[in-house]
Amino acid sequence: MRSERERKKHRMLHIAAAIVIAAAMIIQFTDVAAAAETQAVPGVVPATVPGAVPTNLPVAIVAPDPVDVFLSQSAFIGNSVGEGLTMYNNAKGKVPLGNATMLTRVSYSFYADKNGMSKYIPKFAGTPMRAKDAIKQSGSLYVFICMGTNDLVGNSSAENAFAKYQEYLNGILAENPLVTIFIESCTPTRPGSNVNNEKVATFNTYMKSYCDKFPNMNYVDIATPLMDETGYLAAGLSSDGSLHLTNKAYEIWANTIRVYISNFLALRAAASTPPAVPINTALPKSPSLLSLP
Repeated sequence: MRSERERKKHRMLHIAAAIVIAAAMIIQFTDVAAAAETQAVPGVVPATVPGAVPTNLPVAIVAPDPVDVFLSQSAFIGNSVGEGLTMYNNAKGKVPLGNATMLTRVSYSFYADKNGMSKYIPKFAGTPMRAKDAIKQSGSLYVFICMGTNDLVGNSSAENAFAKYQEYLNGILAENPLVTIFIESCTPTRPGSNVNNEKVATFNTYMKSYCDKFPNMNYVDIATPLMDETGYLAAGLSSDGSLHLTNKAYEIWANTIRVYISNFLALRAAASTPPAVPINTALPKSPSLLSLP
C-alpha cells in the first residue's frame, strides 16, 4: 500500500498534468478563433503571426500617362540630328519619349530615301527601310518627322527641299493613309554652318504653311526654343559649333514634344465628335505639288 506521502505526490502530478492540458486547449482555441475572425474580416492580420502582411487589402491602380501612351503609338523620323534624339532617349532610360519607334539615321535625306540607299536610311527591326515601309511595319499611328537639313546643304535651295518634302510625304501617306503626321521644324544652325540658318528659317515657313492646309498635318515648332536672341542655334546648345545638338538641347526638344502632345490630346478630347481612329483627309490619291506660299 502507498503511504500518505506517496498518495499526495501522485495527486499533485495529476493536477499538474491537467493544468498543462487545459493551457494547451486554451491556446488552441485562441488560435482557431483568431483565424476565423481574420477570414471573416478581410485584411486583418492574426496577432499570433508577427510580421504577417495583409493579402486582401485593395490595390491602387495607377493609370498610364496619356502622353506616354501616345508616344508608344508614335514613330520619330530624322537624320543625324534626330539620331542624337534617339541616343538621348535611350541614355535617359526612354523616359523623355517613352517607347516611341525611332527611325533615325546619320546622313538620311529625301534623296537617300527615294533611292533606297541602305547605308543612309533608317532601320526597323535591324533592316534598312524607306520611311513609308518602316512606318507600315511598325504599325505607328502618329509620325513625327524632322527632315530637310541634309537637303539644304550648300547651294541647295529651300524651294527645292520643300518640293522633295512633299513627294516624301505623299509616299508615306500612299502606304499609310491612316497616320497623322507631325512636321517638326528643322532645328536652327550656328553662324558659319554649311546649312545656312536663313535658308532653314525659310524652309520652316514653307512647311508650316503646308501643314496649315491639311487637317491631319500638324506643325510642331521645336526651332524657337533652341534659338538665341538673333535666331541662330544658341551657342550653349550646339555640340559642334554648326548644327548638331547637346543633351540640353535634346532635353528642350523632348519637353517641347511632350507639351505639344498634351495640348493636342486636350484639344482632341474637347472636340464634339473626335474620331476613334485618325483619318487621313490630307491629300487626294494622286496629289499634285503645292505651290509655294
